[in-house]
Formats: sequence, C-alpha cells, structure tokens
Amino acid sequence: MKKTGKWGNKPKLGQHFLADHSICARIVEAAEIRPGDHVVEIGPGMGALTGLLASATPRLTLVEPDRELSFQLMLHHGGATMLREKAEEVDFTAMDGPLIVVSNLPYYASVFIYKHLIAHKRNITRMVLMFQKEVARRIASGPGHRSYGSLSVLSSYHWAIEELMIVKPGAFRPQPKVDSAVLRFTPLTHPPVAADETALFALVKTAFAQKRRTLRNNLKGVYTNDSMEEAMTAAKLGPNARAEETPLAVFAFLAEHLKKPDGPVEK
Repeated sequence: MKKTGKWGNKPKLGQHFLADHSICARIVEAAEIRPGDHVVEIGPGMGALTGLLASATPRLTLVEPDRELSFQLMLHHGGATMLREKAEEVDFTAMDGPLIVVSNLPYYASVFIYKHLIAHKRNITRMVLMFQKEVARRIASGPGHRSYGSLSVLSSYHWAIEELMIVKPGAFRPQPKVDSAVLRFTPLTHPPVAADETALFALVKTAFAQKRRTLRNNLKGVYTNDSMEEAMTAAKLGPNARAEETPLAVFAFLAEHLKKPDGPVEK
C-alpha cells in the first residue's frame, strides 16, 4: 500500500493518513489537553494531528518508526521529542507522566499497540484513539452484541470507554475501504470486579475459544465438572449460555469458583 502526501510517495507501514482538518480538531478537542500536559502521539505520519497537538502543549512526544517521516516531522515540529521506535516496543511507564495518548492507529498493528498501552495504563490519564470501526466495536461492545468478545471484556476491566465519532474513508489519504471509529479511554481507578486477574482472563480466553459453542462446552475439560455445575447454577447460567452473553461480573464470579482438575482432564 502506498502513502501519498506533501512528503512524497513511498510505501509505508500500512497506515492511512488522516487528512480531514475538522476530524483532527475534534480528536484534539476530545483529548482535553491543558498547557503543560504531556501528550504522546503514536504514528503521526504526515502530521495532520501533530500541529494541533503542538499548539495545545509544548510537551509533545512523537512515536514514529519511519525514518523519512520522523525526519520531516522534526523539521516542522522541532520542539517535540521524537522516538523512532515501534509503539508496541516503547516503555510508556518510563516517560514523565501522566500521559495523554492520541493516535490514528495503523490498522495492522492497532490491537497489539492497544494491548501494550493497557500494560502501561498506570502512567496514562486519557487516550483518544482511532481504530478500524470493526475493531473499535470489538473493544467497546457489551454482552449480547455480536462484536462482544475477549477484547471487550479485557477493555471493560481497565477503562471507561466512549465512542466519539465514526470517520468515513474520505477523511484519509489514501482512502481505506472501511469506516473508522474514534474512542476515548479513561483508566478505571480500581477494577470493576474483585478477581484474580490472571485467573479471570485465562477463563475469558477459554470461554471465547470457539464462539459457536456454549460456555459450558468451551469450559468442559479445563475445569472440574463439579465446580462448573455448581458455579454455573449459582450464576444462573443455563445449559445454552454463551460467552458473548456473559458480562464481566459473571466471568469474575466463575473465575473465583471454578476449579481446575488436580489429575487427568475430565471428559
């Protein structure tokens, strides 16, 4: 895929450049930046957002692994700090925080980068991120929605999430074939449920392993039959209950009460 724009034509890292100034302005407004806030922009590309961010605060860090783009960005925004690294390799906790993270995320790496940001959440006060709409719905959906999955559960454990806008392909150069969506994330001070995080998300991963199967069938063989029967009955989950209908609080209850077998896996 080729990238085009004021800095020439060259294949880049699979990102569509945001080119609509009004969309850029709405994204920066949603970030609620105050003078002196430390803002990190991931994948600034041609700098459509960068100028507005630089006007909002002098403390701006740009994460752009492409050598040519990063060089051009520094010519135009010499006051910013440049990190020529992939975002999923950056230690955001080592930065002077708390951080506000803003990005039109590259489609191909958006989930990897997003999960990396979750791991660095303690140093982030707010994020405004653009995803492919399908991915945004996977992140923000609740139980019963067809997009609800393990990524939704993970997200609801860590953030309060708002969908701010849908962005049509015409806002980008080159134009993608799909819509995008902008989400705002505010980290939750405390997890919304009491659960062992490792056990909870091991359960969630297992529960969504095969979405066409019932919750009971996905969990069978991983947890003891007795504990599964007792926990699912207590949680009022019928035999046909499925993971995509199960809220975070119920997963937390199951994680607390389900037991793994000591010996061979039960069938």
